[in-house]
Amino acid sequence: MDTYGSENTPILGETILAFRQHHRYPIAITYNTTIRTFGDPAASCLPQLLWSTWTIKHFNGDAFSYFLVLFVFAWCSVGLWVNQIHQWSHTHNKQIPAVAQLLQKVGLIVSKQHHHKHHISPHTCDYCIVSGIMDGPLAALKFWRRMENIIEYLTNVKPRSECKSH
Repeated sequence: MDTYGSENTPILGETILAFRQHHRYPIAITYNTTIRTFGDPAASCLPQLLWSTWTIKHFNGDAFSYFLVLFVFAWCSVGLWVNQIHQWSHTHNKQIPAVAQLLQKVGLIVSKQHHHKHHISPHTCDYCIVSGIMDGPLAALKFWRRMENIIEYLTNVKPRSECKSH
């Protein structure tokens, strides 16, 4: 969303526009309602959470399959909080719950200081908005540039070619 497409892109246009506007007005995320903050993650995570919860309760398969079901459950449990964690990385510390401040301090969720690096134009680093733990390793591996190279090779679309400004 930071790199490809525009508000005119079919299906994803509104989401792309929201990402770009977030770079123009990063503090605006702190004014989101609870419904807006949790709505999209809940819509995508709740079905998997319900499925994995039911599957765990009624499971009768092998250990690897059980691990995969637990992984889906854990992934979606964290996924529900992704926008809230991101919102806290833009919120004044006095408004962040103490437990969230502690999680930021120990690096389990992304801090304001860490996430700020992503908001420096041209917005080409530190994409991880949950904990930031993977930002360093992904940068060292040149992961995002390599993904852009693969996308460019497959689609002939250059990264940020439609991103005139954030």
